[in-house]
Amino acid sequence: MRPSVNVLRIQEIVDRKYSTQRSAAQAWSITQSELSRLLSGGRGKRSSLNLVRTIAQAEGIPIEELWLSEPKLEQLRSGEESGPARFIYDLEDPYEMLFQLENWFSDLPHESRMRRQVVKAVMRALLDESFLGPQKPSRQWRLAMDRVEGWPGDALAKDKTRRR
Repeated sequence: MRPSVNVLRIQEIVDRKYSTQRSAAQAWSITQSELSRLLSGGRGKRSSLNLVRTIAQAEGIPIEELWLSEPKLEQLRSGEESGPARFIYDLEDPYEMLFQLENWFSDLPHESRMRRQVVKAVMRALLDESFLGPQKPSRQWRLAMDRVEGWPGDALAKDKTRRR
């Protein structure tokens, strides 16, 4: 995975030393449009690696200073309090898979519904890929998917009693 450009650091250099993108671009022997695209995250004719290398050489700083460091992922150890470090795929227990996904994605912003949408997409993919052809999902799967979709847990039971 290629590191990302540290746009804030480059913008800081522009603001502190040159005050305008035009004067910075001239000092770095690149075009103003290339610098503008680099700072906005757009793509241009030259790669961001070449632009960053040019800027670092012109400024006399290490190129690493203009890249964002990659996040360091920590593996959770399997234990009673933290749960398994890997996903346990068990068609017989869809609630456990749903619980794992909800825990894994619990750091996603709840206000934007992102967490629910991600969990829903993963559960839908598991359902679609696990029950191909004439095989139908079990009642446990249907209830778990109802929970993912946001239906109340007892809605199915109430609906069945009304039909009788």
